[in-house]
Amino acid sequence: MKLNLNSVKQPPKVHIFFDLDETLISGPNHWKSAAANAIHSLTNHQIYKNSGGISKPEYVHNFLRWNPEESAKLKKELGGLTGKKFTDEQVFLFKVLRDEIYNKNSNDLKQFDKLIKKTNTNIKNIKPLVKVAVDAYHDQTEKNIQSGVLSANKGAVDAIKELLNLGATVSIATKGYDDKQKRKVNEVLFKSENNLRSKIPVFTTEKKLIWIRKVGEKTPAFYQSLKRKIGAKKTDFLVYIGDRHDSDIIPAKKAGFFTIHIPGRRDKEYLDGIKQSDADILASNIPSAMDELKSKLRVGR
Repeated sequence: MKLNLNSVKQPPKVHIFFDLDETLISGPNHWKSAAANAIHSLTNHQIYKNSGGISKPEYVHNFLRWNPEESAKLKKELGGLTGKKFTDEQVFLFKVLRDEIYNKNSNDLKQFDKLIKKTNTNIKNIKPLVKVAVDAYHDQTEKNIQSGVLSANKGAVDAIKELLNLGATVSIATKGYDDKQKRKVNEVLFKSENNLRSKIPVFTTEKKLIWIRKVGEKTPAFYQSLKRKIGAKKTDFLVYIGDRHDSDIIPAKKAGFFTIHIPGRRDKEYLDGIKQSDADILASNIPSAMDELKSKLRVGR
């Protein structure tokens, strides 16, 4: 009797998707230096200067009563990271951004929009300022890539290699522009791993509308699109690994992914037990996440 190979049931495939920033690569001083550079450029723009600077009453009040010792310390720190001199107002704005906006915000590119609106009542058209800030943020990111401020997280490359050896497909699905994110993958994550660059596809939220480039959000629709891009079947096992609960775990779960939450700096409350993660696996780092994932794959899905 001749065996009909088409009738043989194939085991489901395993598809693993990683977030990039904070999950696979990070740098303790990356955000600080990039945000500081953005604020430095923003506040030196003529539109900002003409506005008179900080004008919202509560922030004027806080600025005038800000501890000069804290200001001096922050000036020294940010100056050391960027090579620029900072004023009291600039480091105060950095403090507002860090303490009131950054930790609660999943979109780094909108943080400067929020900062201006929060502290200034005189600027009507903030788009030019936001553009200047975002451009300066990206300029510092480029410098951080070249200088090694950004680096691969411990166990990241080993985890990818191991998953490939186990027969899983591995991809990176990240928020940002194609060229910028792919450069970080090639020059930071796979800096010494040229052979992996062609094996790991990178999917981003960039949207190209004729001549306009726009960064979209990581919505459930974005995660659904990943399934189509890799040709996943309904029986396949899909995993998403990310550092943010709101933009990684929640929308990925809604799209039917098995989720692994490795909280970054902005999601520490989940590791501390202050907040409950909705992820299928909560882990403190990549190696421990891989141990739990491999255990899950061994016992069946």
